[in-house]
Amino acid sequence: MKKNRGILCLYSKKSDAATCRIAPAVMDNVTYDDAVMLEEIFGPIMPIITSWLTI
Repeated sequence: MKKNRGILCLYSKKSDAATCRIAPAVMDNVTYDDAVMLEEIFGPIMPIITSWLTI
């Protein structure tokens, strides 16, 4: 199983531990085998999966 291969963080701001604020993150180049898709996510993370399926 491949994990975290080539994931790109497209957007993320600085988090603040003093206020318990976690900045959102947008991740690209994610596959179904990556840890971000297989494990429970604790935070505002949006993984983007590219689909080449045409209907």
